[in-house]
Amino acid sequence: MDEKRTNTDNEEEQKEVARPVKFPELEEEASKIGLGNLEKLLGVPLKITVELGRTEMTLREVLNLSVGQVIPLDKIAGEPVDLLVNDRFFATGEVVTYKDNYGVRIVEIITEEERLNKIL
Repeated sequence: MDEKRTNTDNEEEQKEVARPVKFPELEEEASKIGLGNLEKLLGVPLKITVELGRTEMTLREVLNLSVGQVIPLDKIAGEPVDLLVNDRFFATGEVVTYKDNYGVRIVEIITEEERLNKIL
């Protein structure tokens, strides 16, 4: 009989020790992580490409290119150019000159939905 009470007492002690797990709120955790990790990424270099237009040529046509030859592109002069970040479409812009250099003025930053539509 004493053994049964001892087992029952141990079970009660174990029940008292076991507690439900408390997980931190996701929003709290995100706010703690957000800015700190973002600051670490601010110095990461990205490749930005401005695409004036595209064309398709055969190997023969490319080999026959010469200095001064004009290659027609699929865009009209003055039409917005595409800005790519790490080879992904990001925005459209217009070509400008700034202190004797070419530059691009961003006209529109593309939404994620528009980026997906451009890929498909």
